[in-house]
Amino acid sequence: MQTLGDGENKEFKTSTAYWSSAYFFSVAILYLWGYWSPFNINVLEYVSLSDVVKTAAYPIASVFIFMAIGALMGEAMFPEGFMPQGGGANTKTGVLIRRIAPFLVIMYMVFIVMLFLFGPIEKWRVLPILLAIPTSFALNEAGVLHTLIKSERARSAVLFLLAALPPFAYGHGALRANDIITGMSYSYVISEVQGYAYKPDTQRDVRLRYVGKAGEQYFLYSPEARSVLVLPIAEVKVIELRKV
Repeated sequence: MQTLGDGENKEFKTSTAYWSSAYFFSVAILYLWGYWSPFNINVLEYVSLSDVVKTAAYPIASVFIFMAIGALMGEAMFPEGFMPQGGGANTKTGVLIRRIAPFLVIMYMVFIVMLFLFGPIEKWRVLPILLAIPTSFALNEAGVLHTLIKSERARSAVLFLLAALPPFAYGHGALRANDIITGMSYSYVISEVQGYAYKPDTQRDVRLRYVGKAGEQYFLYSPEARSVLVLPIAEVKVIELRKV
């Protein structure tokens, strides 16, 4: 077995740490982009680079963990995979599948592009998985993680999750923003907001909806005006929210 020298090992660890940091930073940026862009807000104007990952980590991890558990359970339930290597390759069905495989790949990619361009916002519930399948296969063929993870099954599962996380992060942010804008799920303000008057008996569906906090500002969405109120934290004594 080939081993790395001290210098090569140190360089390998440095490279791994660098690309890992860049990867997770990019994932955080994608989430923030997906979440804040529907409100026409460039959130990077309000947060420092050190806050980017902290801002996105919890909302991504709190949901993505269930996808990871599902992928690991799938590996446990099908230890040989859905189509074990060599199983039925020489049968008529296997030969036919290999023959039309290029056509199937093209149709698959066309379907993904059409779904991305013209699908409703709910497309982000399935697009990350559809994108991760071919991407993880390509990464595996390219030898990614072959040095770090020797087990083929474990490496396939990890590559699938790594390929799914970036589109999942963006899509999860876009879905959360859509829930607030459409009124599917949100928290609305029930305390007084300086500079924004409303009657105590105002219906909740027209009250200010909480978007989030970035830097030294709170962001509240007005469903009536379809605009965003930027409220400096220094001007807020208390902000009381109620979940719908």
